[in-house]
Amino acid sequence: DVFETHLYQVKSEIDELEEAIKHDSIGEINEELGHVLFDLIYLAVLGEKQNKVNLEKVFKELNWSMKFRHPHVFEGIKVNTVDDVKKIMKERKDAYHVMKKK
Repeated sequence: DVFETHLYQVKSEIDELEEAIKHDSIGEINEELGHVLFDLIYLAVLGEKQNKVNLEKVFKELNWSMKFRHPHVFEGIKVNTVDDVKKIMKERKDAYHVMKKK
């Protein structure tokens, strides 16, 4: 299965990104973030070739989700702290899961 065989690579790159973030290494953060994005896109393309992924749907969901979960960016809602952002994101994520169940 394309996902099972490639998922280890995605996890490995995320671990490397986490280490770069912990060490506050800007160069490594950029490099590892690029690796994570590459592996996720690669996995999506492989999945699409096997008719397990629809990239149009993936990007449509991504677009909607970004706007829905980040109203402080896309709707002009004011926030003062990182905790305010986290609270909004959690509320929106919880609301999304409720909507999805209906």
